[in-house]
Amino acid sequence: MPPLTHPERLKIGWVRYSEMELKNQYDYLRTVMPQYPELQAVYILWKQNRVGVMISGVELNEGLNNELDKSTLSGELRSLLASPLIVVYEGEIRSQFTAIRGGDSWGRSKTINNCTIGFEVQDVFKRWGMLTAGHCIEDLSLPVNARLYHGKLYIGTVSEYVRNGGVVSTDLGVDGAVILSRSSSTARDDVYHFGEIRDITGPAPEAQIGWFRCMTGMTSGSVCGYVTCTHGTYRDADNLRYYNDLLMIDITAQPGDSGAPIYRTDGTKSALIGGIANANVPPLTNCTNSWDVSASKWSNLSSYFHLTLVTR
Repeated sequence: MPPLTHPERLKIGWVRYSEMELKNQYDYLRTVMPQYPELQAVYILWKQNRVGVMISGVELNEGLNNELDKSTLSGELRSLLASPLIVVYEGEIRSQFTAIRGGDSWGRSKTINNCTIGFEVQDVFKRWGMLTAGHCIEDLSLPVNARLYHGKLYIGTVSEYVRNGGVVSTDLGVDGAVILSRSSSTARDDVYHFGEIRDITGPAPEAQIGWFRCMTGMTSGSVCGYVTCTHGTYRDADNLRYYNDLLMIDITAQPGDSGAPIYRTDGTKSALIGGIANANVPPLTNCTNSWDVSASKWSNLSSYFHLTLVTR
């Protein structure tokens, strides 16, 4: 670059962006954020007269003011954030969230809800988890360690504890799976019951025909009905798996309710867990049910996966 002929005439001043320019840039970045998982936050820095962007990197408390050189970004991000109006920082938002409870939804992505959370458990390694239906994990072909979400909230990963029925009739045909919690505070030992939060205080007694049981699913909400069978067995016509020692309840589950907690209330603000909902099944030869909801019993799930019910 040739030298300036009259350097004394050069004046350097700060560029001052208008409020409209800042807001337009902010609104645009907020709109495209879902397409870029690296983008953690977008905000207006009024004093600096810039729009700040935080991208995933170091933890928030380890370098909020660590401004990035945009030339180090990938091509697409570098183009998106090229404007001198934008400053980029490394960081990761640590979410503060309401704990997950029985009856809440979970999904394979931030935009899809697939099934329902049953209740909180611990495995033999003292890892925190949430019980749900095994066929939900299998039908979605989710591998171990796949990330799962409640809305936009990352709640945990698929564990090695997944079972969807038995291959032969003598197998224990439970339908269950454990989502390993993101942290010890991700879930709580509660269930939703008609809009109320009920504390889980322990397992329910083995149900008898005519006893009352409830279910809270992400689609149906809270519904209750009478037990019609305590040892139901059937073979699914599609996957040819066997499901046995099922609890049958005179209620109807909707798509998305799979994994929902089956419980009874004890007259106060607490609940006792009996199992998790699987699916509506046709009339069985050893039961009097008529397309009632089937449930894998907690006693079978706990013994098969070696789980402990969490009652904090």
